[in-house]
Amino acid sequence: MSVEQDQISADGHLQEETTVSETAPAELTAVVDALLENLSSKFTSVSTELFNKMDDMSRRLNALEEALQLADTNSSK
Repeated sequence: MSVEQDQISADGHLQEETTVSETAPAELTAVVDALLENLSSKFTSVSTELFNKMDDMSRRLNALEEALQLADTNSSK
């Protein structure tokens, strides 16, 4: 592979010509859309899991409260 002289700068570095593909903005949009969809899906999953755990904790606290009230009622008799 040979490098033409006009592609080498005065300080000896190779000058590469960069071109932006016409599809680059569309590709970037697709990648960003996929990333946002992935993040949205993960957020929904974590939110659902968190709400389920909070509901379970609420049920367990209610059961504990009932048990404590029952134990208090039985001990005062």
